[in-house]
Amino acid sequence: GSPLFYGEITQGGCGGTPGSVGVEGEFPESGLVPASFLYAFLGIGVDIKGLHIKPNLPQELKFAGVKNLSYRGAILDIKVTKDSVEIVCEENKNNCDFQVTGADKKEFPEGCFKIQKEISHGGEVILSVKGK
Repeated sequence: GSPLFYGEITQGGCGGTPGSVGVEGEFPESGLVPASFLYAFLGIGVDIKGLHIKPNLPQELKFAGVKNLSYRGAILDIKVTKDSVEIVCEENKNNCDFQVTGADKKEFPEGCFKIQKEISHGGEVILSVKGK
């Protein structure tokens, strides 16, 4: 049945008045699953050196990826396997000149690119901006 069966007051929304049904504000726990997928399985993290990608896939999972990841104004699609990383830039708003050490980069118009890098099991790829 309806959660308002007894005439309760609903939540007033973010910044509104709390009601007897619902909670004030969003559930931050809703972000745990996507965050754990990025950090734990794809091994994506960032620091001053760049975007780190260190795949840590479960044994039965052959590949995994993420689409539309925003990094330094670029929209990236990243696909990982146990021994490779593929990064495709769909949009590069800041025209950053990205690089991955030891990887060939196929250039596309408007600063977009595709990088494929083979790695050893447990290896890491760092996507950085040239000269930074």
